[in-house]
Amino acid sequence: MDVDNGREGTRKKIVKLIFIIYFFLIFEGALRKWFFPGLSKIIFFIRDPFVLMVYWYAFRSNILLTRKGKFIHPLLTFGMLLSLGLAVLAFLQMAFSQLKPLIILYGWRNYCFYLPLVFIIGDQFRGEDLKRLLRYTLIFSIPIAMLVYKQFYSPPSALINKSVADVVYTDTGRAGGTIVRAVGTFTFFHGHQLFIGSVIAFVLTVWVLPKKERPLGNYLLYAATAAALLIFALDFTRMPIFMAAFTVTAVFYGGFVMRDKKLSIRTMKLVSTLVIAALIVSSLFFAKTHKMKKDRLAYSDTKSRMAGMPKTFYGVLGVPFFGYGLGLSTRATAVMGVEGKNIFRWTGEDEWRRIIVEAGPFFGLIYILYRTMLVIYLLRGAIKATRRSNNPLPLALIGYIGVILLIWYITRIGSVHGYGWLFAGFCMAANRLGERVSEGERSVWG
Repeated sequence: MDVDNGREGTRKKIVKLIFIIYFFLIFEGALRKWFFPGLSKIIFFIRDPFVLMVYWYAFRSNILLTRKGKFIHPLLTFGMLLSLGLAVLAFLQMAFSQLKPLIILYGWRNYCFYLPLVFIIGDQFRGEDLKRLLRYTLIFSIPIAMLVYKQFYSPPSALINKSVADVVYTDTGRAGGTIVRAVGTFTFFHGHQLFIGSVIAFVLTVWVLPKKERPLGNYLLYAATAAALLIFALDFTRMPIFMAAFTVTAVFYGGFVMRDKKLSIRTMKLVSTLVIAALIVSSLFFAKTHKMKKDRLAYSDTKSRMAGMPKTFYGVLGVPFFGYGLGLSTRATAVMGVEGKNIFRWTGEDEWRRIIVEAGPFFGLIYILYRTMLVIYLLRGAIKATRRSNNPLPLALIGYIGVILLIWYITRIGSVHGYGWLFAGFCMAANRLGERVSEGERSVWG
């Protein structure tokens, strides 16, 4: 009994630390650009000590190991071996490349440091913890939506639009006029895009769930839904559109796989209704940004990027076996005054090619393979969990974060790195829903 109480106490401490890491992911940008701009570079790493504390508790309690001393999951074993290999690669790059060691160490952090956290979250989070995750995020979305509204309609020079780099991102576009790219509490629009995607996934999930299972009451849900519509409507970048499309498709598909036929029909009706309502609200009340979205999609280079993906495997044949250096394509290179060997000439905005240029063809392709295997594993688990639990959350999460894990800038941009690995863990936890529920119980959070 004492052992069980001790394990549960450790689990609760780990869960609290993970929530702290998540809260800093959302709000560290506000600390960096408004409250403590002189400490911006230090605050950027504010999550890392808490990650180390999670690892300490996990190590002390053998959370990541089975009784036979093996890691709890084959993908974790693969990931730890890959991390070790990349650590050896980093040592060789520090010894023989001209990059500063701090850049390479930072690069290794982006590749490997958060990887065990995925499996700790997946093992330690329970249904009640996931409910709190939804509740906190949707409550946060309400004041953040007000902030975004104020940013959007304020001039670029306004204090509320101040950023860490003293650069305010605007767009003139084909719709005419200069519009601020509102970034909410983040320092760069990538983080805000990911926040929008998470709010959409969570709003869809809560609406689909039976009322008694929702983590929010009616009034808060209405307010969070309005907030989701507002931050989505006022954003004219492409990525939230793609994330919303993947999430809607995943949740709609969840209606087909759920065993509860009434909930299945309800899911498909609600998702269709919410999508139509969002399109109507966006086109009628936010016509300018709606037109900008249409223009950006019409002139999008997404098709050419997808067609160019094979270049990942033959367009960087001149890259040395050990690569040019982990962290080469991050902003740390510019901060430390390193040129970066014309990284854009090699990679453009393609994450996979960046990985191969940095880590070399051997380690780079293995790292790409690992992320691909992780996404496939999470997708398969999400389908099974949604069917088993009659809860759309597993598919909503993989619909939202799957493409981020697969091809977006996890190794390069801090907010993408944080969201990618944390939500991979939340996906893994959600994929265990229904495992603890007996046949006579009906809770979707078991």
